[in-house]
Amino acid sequence: MPLPIPWQPPVTHRAGTDATPIGEEGCEDLLEDEFVPEEEVVHAAMIAELKKFRSMEVSARDLEKAGGVLAGWWRTCEHLFPYMAPVARAILAIPGSQIECERIFSSAGLIVGIRRTRYHACCLSPEALAMRS
Repeated sequence: MPLPIPWQPPVTHRAGTDATPIGEEGCEDLLEDEFVPEEEVVHAAMIAELKKFRSMEVSARDLEKAGGVLAGWWRTCEHLFPYMAPVARAILAIPGSQIECERIFSSAGLIVGIRRTRYHACCLSPEALAMRS
């Protein structure tokens, strides 16, 4: 396999000049108006992708084809939305949690229990439970 040749800017001449070669500086001058920074290209692609997503209609049948799971739909449509799919997968991967709810019920069970006969569930306010937890 031949070794790759390192790239060098072409040595060309501007028409109507004294035939001085154009080096790297000359090429930058020629491309100055046509060069768009990569960040702007990516930003424009993200905006276009978001507009495409918002205009798209997803039916229940499309979701069923993906196994009935929203994360599955994003997996199948990842090629359509290369910027949004990783974000959607990260958000959908967050598990639902009942820890806060269980903690409050546990506190209520400790307050209103067999050993505390003077407290009744009807007399407790949510503020009392919040202060306790």
